[in-house]
Amino acid sequence: MNIFQKIADKFVHFQWYYAIDMLILMAVAYLVLVFLRKHQLMPLAKYLLAMLTALAVVAGLADNLIVSAVLAGVAALSLILASCILFQNEMRRGLFKLASPRKEADHYNANFACSDEELNDAAEEIVRGCITLAKGNVGALIILQRDNMPEHIIDSGTRLGSLVSAALLECLFNTKAPLHDGAVVIEGNRIVAAGCFLPLSQSIALPKELGTRHRAGIGITENVDVLALIVSEETGVISVAKNGILTRYYDANMLMQAIEQFFGLKVVQPAHRKRRA
Repeated sequence: MNIFQKIADKFVHFQWYYAIDMLILMAVAYLVLVFLRKHQLMPLAKYLLAMLTALAVVAGLADNLIVSAVLAGVAALSLILASCILFQNEMRRGLFKLASPRKEADHYNANFACSDEELNDAAEEIVRGCITLAKGNVGALIILQRDNMPEHIIDSGTRLGSLVSAALLECLFNTKAPLHDGAVVIEGNRIVAAGCFLPLSQSIALPKELGTRHRAGIGITENVDVLALIVSEETGVISVAKNGILTRYYDANMLMQAIEQFFGLKVVQPAHRKRRA
């Protein structure tokens, strides 16, 4: 009995679990197509469909095509392993997305124009730069974005497009540098612009001792889904603002964790106990 006869026989003796079987198949096919479209891999769809059809036919004739059935099994296993290797970053982001709070799920939908390794290197450079600036009581305002910063804010500064490095951040925020008063905007592992002007928070609940730099960092996060890293010029204290909330007294480990979570490199913790402003 070939595969087509088996399928016909199943329809003749239709059972409710056949419908579930078909729904699962349709759901898997839909998810695969969504994944291919999201990663601009739709040209591979026809080859994948042809391969899966061939595997299904061989599997249905396994009783007669013993060698081909074995080869089909090996090919299917190889396809799965190859997918796990090629798309390991996407799979890891998907697992992190499931393990993180629902409101943070969009962290793992961002497509940065660099690899996870490059993002991790950029995070380390940002942390190193912030710690050095904090030790020297040099004020700094760094904004991490996911290609969602309003263009007029980018245009208010000077476009750079440079790779992120601790040394470059230290130079940009040097008090003698022409761009030190504004914010540095970073997307992925590149500095998009420096010397950018941000809207100030109008909240009356903020402590009086917070200056313009902190109010600008809070203000941008009230309007745009970004992460603001702030180094106080007076105290050297590192703060992080997100969703209009300022959290102070970050050390290197806490700062690294916050950046990794924003970049989608680490599971977002549902709660934290840091001192807020």
